[in-house]
Amino acid sequence: MPLFSLTVYSPSYLYIGEMKKVVEILSVSVSFGQKTVLENVDFCVYEREIFAIIGGSGSGKSTLLKLMTGLLAPSKGKILIHGRDLVQAGDEEFKRLMKRFGILFQNSGLIGSITVLKNVMLPLLHHTDLGEHLIEAIALEKLNLVGLAHATNLYPSQLSGGMRKRVGLARAMITDPDILFLDEPSSGLDPVSAASLDQLIVKLNRELGTTIIMVSHDLESIFKVAQRAILLDGKRKGIVAEGNPEELRRHSKDRFAQAFFNRLPLETPND
Repeated sequence: MPLFSLTVYSPSYLYIGEMKKVVEILSVSVSFGQKTVLENVDFCVYEREIFAIIGGSGSGKSTLLKLMTGLLAPSKGKILIHGRDLVQAGDEEFKRLMKRFGILFQNSGLIGSITVLKNVMLPLLHHTDLGEHLIEAIALEKLNLVGLAHATNLYPSQLSGGMRKRVGLARAMITDPDILFLDEPSSGLDPVSAASLDQLIVKLNRELGTTIIMVSHDLESIFKVAQRAILLDGKRKGIVAEGNPEELRRHSKDRFAQAFFNRLPLETPND
């Protein structure tokens, strides 16, 4: 795939180098019956960046996440993962592309009847022929990565909300995905737990080079971790601002974007 120079700014660090596209959304529209949610949306995500998708309720954030993870097909347009068309992929190619993803669900998606260790082991138990002892060793490594090596024999009900999110992250990372999708990662967390999770997200991106795509409404988290973001507006059914979140807060010329990033009331609707 073609490479080009890109400078990515982050609140915490600067990365300069050759980066390639890992996800491309090309002229994508989504309709449910007579209701159009997204119309002619275009954007891309680059290797090793933390990319945020933000917007109000009903703006299409969750729809975009489902599109990129193969849970929903667009009404029109293409979704390319590493240059391969996700919609047109045959069964085997689709499965290969799915193996390159890790997903942290909004509610963590843990099974309450099994231990933390077993929860993290599940993807490899169900989708590989690896031996259980090896899978257990890999799961322990991932739990150590998220700071929960001591919690292997606990059950989800014994964990705080922040710990459950970390277990969900460990499970999402167990297949060593090169793209990690986070669905409202700080939802339901207290400020201290949310800040700790923000630090972990940056750590995973820095140390493992994982491309991270997060859907979130938590502006504080976005300003801390995201290098680029798109803002969706449900009324206009698409992207109204794209770029570094801090730069958008300071310099966006779109009235809705100005109000959103600065937490200001928008007294009259956009034209």
